Amino acid sequence: MTTIEAVTEPRGGEATEAPPGGRLGTVTPVPPDTLEGRPPPGNGANGKGGNGGFGDGDFGGREGLPVPAGKIGLLLALGSMSIIFSALASAYIVRMGLGGWVSIPLMDMPLLWVNTGILGATSVALVVAWKRSKSGGELAARAPVLFALALGVAFLVGQWFAWGELQQAGLYVATTPASSFFYLITAFHGLHIFGGLVALGWVVRRLGTSTSPGSGVLAVELTGLYWHFLLVVWLGLFGLMLVT
Repeated sequence: MTTIEAVTEPRGGEATEAPPGGRLGTVTPVPPDTLEGRPPPGNGANGKGGNGGFGDGDFGGREGLPVPAGKIGLLLALGSMSIIFSALASAYIVRMGLGGWVSIPLMDMPLLWVNTGILGATSVALVVAWKRSKSGGELAARAPVLFALALGVAFLVGQWFAWGELQQAGLYVATTPASSFFYLITAFHGLHIFGGLVALGWVVRRLGTSTSPGSGVLAVELTGLYWHFLLVVWLGLFGLMLVT
């Protein structure tokens, strides 16, 4: 004898199905009121993507976080850079203690002091840009950001001329361990300065054109933090080379 499984569809959308053995069972329906208020699949609580989504106003940060995701990412990156620069400074100190170390007369190179002042002025300009972006709008911050961009270029050019002064004095990359470290430290720091210039150019383009309220302010703030970090790193490395 063949068992026939039957499926019926009574009113209210309830479905009954005959399980093996020929007995009809009832599938309990989900009450309609439990589905009310739920977002559609694939959308977050605010309709901006699953798991909360991404908000444009917080520069790519997740909604509900007290700190924007962009700032968290920058802080993590700065932490990694700090480890690398610290390792470079440690290697400098260790090599200096091995003997045969001839220091570079950095006190006789006023251009390095000028470059240090230029880098400090860059940080000041970005502080002004951040304050203007908060009080006067994003467009008000473009002028100081452009000024900071020009100062950053001037710093790199100044470092290049400082290399030229060393070469005129007969100090090349492989001349002494001290000169090797000087070229390495300034080149590595200059590479990060170039990355900061790219970021400043992107901020200038973003200011006044972003459709996300407040994103330009955050972009200026994050870029400023990066340049403040580069200033602190340079002061530490330059001071280390001076005292040794």
